[in-house]
Amino acid sequence: MKYIYFFIPFLFVLTAHAQDEKNVVTRNIEVGYDKTTFIVFGSEVDFFDVGSEDLLFEITAKPNIVKLKGAVEAFAETNVTIITKKGEYYSFIVKYNPDPKVLNHILTTDGAPLLMDQEEFKEEKQQADLLKDFDYVEQKIATESPKVSQSVFEYRMGLAVSGIYVYKGNIYFNLVLNNRSSIDYKVDALMFSVQPRRKRKRATTAQDVYLQPIHSKNLPKEILANQELKNVLVCFDPFTISNDKVFDIQIVEKDGSRNLAVKLQSRHILSAKIIE
Repeated sequence: MKYIYFFIPFLFVLTAHAQDEKNVVTRNIEVGYDKTTFIVFGSEVDFFDVGSEDLLFEITAKPNIVKLKGAVEAFAETNVTIITKKGEYYSFIVKYNPDPKVLNHILTTDGAPLLMDQEEFKEEKQQADLLKDFDYVEQKIATESPKVSQSVFEYRMGLAVSGIYVYKGNIYFNLVLNNRSSIDYKVDALMFSVQPRRKRKRATTAQDVYLQPIHSKNLPKEILANQELKNVLVCFDPFTISNDKVFDIQIVEKDGSRNLAVKLQSRHILSAKIIE
């Protein structure tokens, strides 16, 4: 009888372990260096662990979408573990391939393709495509010399537009933020609006039309003392303005008064550089 009782807990452990293994979705995926691989989950990512520093991992603006890319070429095989807020557990074996066969993985709990209606699928695909476009534009801009369109420097703080670009119809603004003071600058808001070029004394903000970027990158919550931040990139759906209006970019300080604004005219936007 002692022999039997000795093995009952052991069998229980084996059974429980087998159940856990059954609930883990394991997949092999390929990731390259020049191309970005996206994984879309059915719910938001709650936990992740990346097995190697040679693999770049980022949760996108949509918290159920992650992107992977090699930090180096020909990296060694590694793994990524992800748990979603619904408790879905995924284990990915990541192998290097300079030209991955699949760049977009859309998953459900059991690893099968996620069934979405056409509008939802279109939205997810557009978001994934936009993120890829954003990476491409960022790489192209990094190889160019900055060309300042407009800038302002007050209170030992600087705000400059160092480039305006067009890619696949969307407009990208590359900003530079510079704090040359001894006091950190906490960002309360970065606002974009179309305003009358010369406001009358009794004009109200009702004349201002605020625009929302469709994507952004490197937007800071704080600019430290004596810190310069380059390549703050914001992207908008295509738009133009008339000659009697300006495109206003304003940064507002939290618990402070060092608010800065640059105003772009129609000619600045129409002269945006096309990225091939």
